[in-house]
Amino acid sequence: MNYVNLATARSTRRAREVGMRKVVGSGRRPIILQFLSESVVFTLISLVLSLLLLILLLPKFNELAGRSFDLQVIYSPVVLGNGNWDSSDSGHHRGSYPAFFLSRFSPVTVLKGEITQGTAGSVFRKVLVVIQFTVSVIMIICTLVVFRQLHFMKNMDQGFDQMNVITLQLDRELRSKYPLLKQALLENAEIRYVTSTNTPIGEGSDKVIFNVETDQGMAPRGVNFAIVDHDFIETLGIKMKDGRDSTGHAIRYAVFCSVNETFVDRMAWKEPIGKKVELGDSNILRAV
Repeated sequence: MNYVNLATARSTRRAREVGMRKVVGSGRRPIILQFLSESVVFTLISLVLSLLLLILLLPKFNELAGRSFDLQVIYSPVVLGNGNWDSSDSGHHRGSYPAFFLSRFSPVTVLKGEITQGTAGSVFRKVLVVIQFTVSVIMIICTLVVFRQLHFMKNMDQGFDQMNVITLQLDRELRSKYPLLKQALLENAEIRYVTSTNTPIGEGSDKVIFNVETDQGMAPRGVNFAIVDHDFIETLGIKMKDGRDSTGHAIRYAVFCSVNETFVDRMAWKEPIGKKVELGDSNILRAV
């Protein structure tokens, strides 16, 4: 849109060129092909400059976003071919209006200096300017939203201690030997706690249908849950708002669980301590 606006805005300068070419015998078709070719060349140059900027700025973007995007996918023949094709196709589309607009000038009118833009062309350019500024404002808003989200993710209090905490993902063999591994790690004086969970911290958890105690009796609810080691809460420094640390407490037919405030609000529990959460027919968990 910006290219179309600039090309049509410079139509007065290019009009004399078009008029002279028509005077010496050039038809409309070669003039249209010239302006379309110019648009395609500008698009390909923009593509090359964009790739260079991408290569230069990607490390900084990865540092800002905390990600590790690489450029290997760009070097594939499919992506390069599609990029060149899309650039050529885009060049033809965005250059079509200036090409047809400039090629229709009458040489007599042009050489007399009596060029008029026309009401329709003026309205069309105004519409493009409005759309362009609208898209720009939307992109700026999206950028600010992403920046605030990244700042929120990096600085929010997630409710547990993240300092000097290392997460290891164990394979099946090490999981079967976890008690021995934990004992060996705790023998190191530099390690204060070792705990485990079946859910990677900060990556969400599985959802399972539980029967949850409500005012109308037991009712099925989809619940996100995690199975943790007995010292999980102590290790991560999670503060209990009410009740006690449930990990490590169990009786023959029931185990105790901890629930967060979001779950309590969702269940509309006024007094969550002692509420029952049932998984299957025999596994009854009681909130403590």
